[in-house]
Amino acid sequence: MEPTTTIACAVVRVMIVDNTPRVRERLKALLHADAPFAEVVGEAAEAQIAIRLIRDRCPDVVILDLQLSGASGLEVLRAVKLAPHAPDVIVLTNLTSLEYQIACLEAGAKFFLDKSFGFERLADVLRDLAWKLGPDSEERNVL
Repeated sequence: MEPTTTIACAVVRVMIVDNTPRVRERLKALLHADAPFAEVVGEAAEAQIAIRLIRDRCPDVVILDLQLSGASGLEVLRAVKLAPHAPDVIVLTNLTSLEYQIACLEAGAKFFLDKSFGFERLADVLRDLAWKLGPDSEERNVL
C-alpha cells in the first residue's frame, strides 16, 4: 500500500448576490454538490442589502451578478472592494461584453464568468481560492 498525503483546503465563506431566486438556488445546489468546502453565509437580490450583508458577514468570496435590484453589481463590487479585508469577487453574469469584463476586473473582481458556461467552472475557481485562503492565510476575513 502506497502512502497518501491529504491536504485540506480551507472552508470558504461565500455570499451569493443575484437578483434571480432560481439562480441563487442553483448556485447553492452546485456548491453543496461540487464544493463541500464552501459555506454559504448569505444571499441577496438587491444591491444595498448585498453591500450591508457583505460588510456584516465578512465572506471570503462573493459570487456577484451585474444585474441587481436598486443598483448594478458593478456598484456593489466597487463598494465592497473599498473595505479592509475585502472579499474576493467572482462576477457571474450574462452581461459579458468586453466593456463589462474590463470594468469589473479594474474594479477588483478576481474572476469574470459567463453564466452561459461559467457554472461549470465555479467549483474549480472556488477550490483555487480555497487553497489561497488556507487556514493560516493572512488573507482570511475575520468576523
